[in-house]
Amino acid sequence: MFVTFDPNPLDNQVMQRFLIIALSIICLGAMSAMALDPIEQKAQTIDKKLIAPCCWTATLDQHFSEVSEEMKSEIRDRLTKGESEQQILAHFEEKYGERVLSEPKAAGFNMTVWIFPFIALAFGLFMLSRVIRKTPKTIEEVTNTMTLQTTSPERDEKYKAMIDQELYRKS
Repeated sequence: MFVTFDPNPLDNQVMQRFLIIALSIICLGAMSAMALDPIEQKAQTIDKKLIAPCCWTATLDQHFSEVSEEMKSEIRDRLTKGESEQQILAHFEEKYGERVLSEPKAAGFNMTVWIFPFIALAFGLFMLSRVIRKTPKTIEEVTNTMTLQTTSPERDEKYKAMIDQELYRKS
């Protein structure tokens, strides 16, 4: 008894219709996202640059507390009045302090936040190059570093005498 697969043309039509509907929904979603009001687009970028002052853990676009909702509506009101992004950020910085900004200003002590990653990267690359230069390159070098006969017997006796003297000296 053999089971054969006989493709049904009706199934193909259903699948094609499903794909057309799915692609239409995706395209409509993309078009609606692109058709956002310019003020709303600016407001969303500002929302990402401010931290909610109720808990100081998330930006306004990720936070839904009462304070963050008030700040969001204030941002939109100020944008409709014609204020620029910098003016709005300066207003909230004056009201809540520099802590309300999601990324620190590149001035004063905050410069360390901007410069330190580059310094750490340069130091890491320097250390990596030193380690690579000091690693043995050939099998002979590896075997030489792994053997225990790195000192001469005379030096061994000298060091053994020093150890005995240190261990058995009278205090």
